[in-house]
Amino acid sequence: MRIFIWTGSILENIPSSRIKSRYMKFIKIVMDARSILPEVPIPENPVAVEIGVFAIGEPDEASPVLVTGNSLYTHAVVGAALTAADINCYLVSIDTDGYTVDMAALLSLFSGEKVRTILENSNIEDKVEHRILIIPGFAAASKRDVEEKNWLESSCRSNLYYGDSYLPSG
Repeated sequence: MRIFIWTGSILENIPSSRIKSRYMKFIKIVMDARSILPEVPIPENPVAVEIGVFAIGEPDEASPVLVTGNSLYTHAVVGAALTAADINCYLVSIDTDGYTVDMAALLSLFSGEKVRTILENSNIEDKVEHRILIIPGFAAASKRDVEEKNWLESSCRSNLYYGDSYLPSG
């Protein structure tokens, strides 16, 4: 089993100028984030949304599977970023009591056990042909628990997902 953890800036880890031009769309989204992403107020209390597996766009069997918490604000931002980047994927939302991933990790509310539970109770394994799960870097500590479910976990150290740039080639 190979484990991939994103360790640098998006530009440093892209191997060639040909591939860099492919990712310029994603880089532009980051640079224009204020015009693309919704304004998100700072909440006094966390606001939770439904947990489960959600299709973003029109995912197929090769689409990435991303994990996040069930914060309303995280869903708004991640959804807007994925839509703006025209990324078709599955978004797995685990119960973090409505906290964002960074707070949920800090409060030990984001766990591999919760990810495994959602994966076991959903039919996501029937929807994708791979076993690669992309999680936020803040939740990288849950890697071993997820691996026990036979999913190869790739964590990214970013506040947003950038399409398939975190997926291993081949």
